[in-house]
Amino acid sequence: MDWLMLPNWPVFNVADMCIIGAAIVIILQSLRGVTLRGERISETTDESDA
Repeated sequence: MDWLMLPNWPVFNVADMCIIGAAIVIILQSLRGVTLRGERISETTDESDA
């Protein structure tokens, strides 16, 4: 049984916790400048390419 019932808290299950956890990780990574593909967004350009 994956339902969790804590006192003074809504009933939730493990799948709900995983969905919320994944959303939090995606938000934190986007704030750090990491795309969904795992690449970092760089605001500086590499001058050796020019």
